[in-house]
This record gives sequence, structure tokens and C-alpha cells, in this order.
Amino acid sequence: MCNKYLLDSNIFITAFRQHYPIDLMPAFWEKMKTDIAPKSIIISAVYKELKDGQDALFDWICQNENFFTVLGDPPLEVIESFKIIINYVEKNKQYNRAAKDVFAKVADPWLCAYGMTFDYCIVTYEIYEPRSKKKIQIPNICKEFNIKYLDMIDFLREIKFKI
Repeated sequence: MCNKYLLDSNIFITAFRQHYPIDLMPAFWEKMKTDIAPKSIIISAVYKELKDGQDALFDWICQNENFFTVLGDPPLEVIESFKIIINYVEKNKQYNRAAKDVFAKVADPWLCAYGMTFDYCIVTYEIYEPRSKKKIQIPNICKEFNIKYLDMIDFLREIKFKI
């Protein structure tokens, strides 16, 4: 079991858009506050991605921000881990230029850097794709750097989440 969990923005976005719309499944979102938030961290890069949505999900995040640990600017040791990850990606011939450029601009390398630095577990809907050339998946980086990660269902089971 992980000590703390870093939530990828897709955990919120996918739950909101596909599985648990707030208007249809308010119980899920209430349990998100009481059962998930105390064990979870939202890094500033993820918060920014959620904010960019400017929708009911971001409104919910803003209204319930005090339930989550939302981190500000990354500390120096996380920046160093970020550089290591970006250098690895840049030197890796598997990924095309567009994938490298997108990866460097989103929250994903920051999630990996926090996970690497503090031994946190990343929770994401992304899957390990060892042959991927067009998208750098969080689990691919996690496997390379021995960073713990879980998909949403495994995470919910690990924290014994029930509605």
C-alpha cells in the first residue's frame, strides 16, 4: 500500500465525463472528498490542467479544494528529478518529436518527478504501452524509473473505497 497518491488529471476528467457524472453520481464525488482526498495529492501542474477545463468539474475542484492537498511550486529535488526524466525522454529514440514536445508541456513528467522523489504512487487511467511512439505514457516512465503507479480500479481497491 502506498503512503500518498498523486492523482493524474485524467482521474478526475474520465470520472467526470465517462463514469461518474456529478449530476448522476453525487455519492461518488462525496466519497471522493471523504475517502480519496485525505490520501491524495494534486500537484500544481494537474490543478492547472483541471482549471483549463473551465467546466463543472473545475467548479467542483474549486469548491472542494480544501479537502485535497494541493501543492504549489515544485521543490528543487523534484525539479532535479524532472530534468532526469526529460533527459531520458529526449534521448529515447522510441518516441517521435511530437510525443516528446507534448510530454514536456503537460503534468505527466511532473507527476513522475514527484513520484520518483518522494516515493509516492501515481494514479492514472493511462496504461503501459511499451511500443508506443506517438504518446509517452506515465506507466512507461514509471517502469523505467521504478515509480509506483496504479490504475483507478486498483487504487479504489487498495484504499477500500466503497459507495
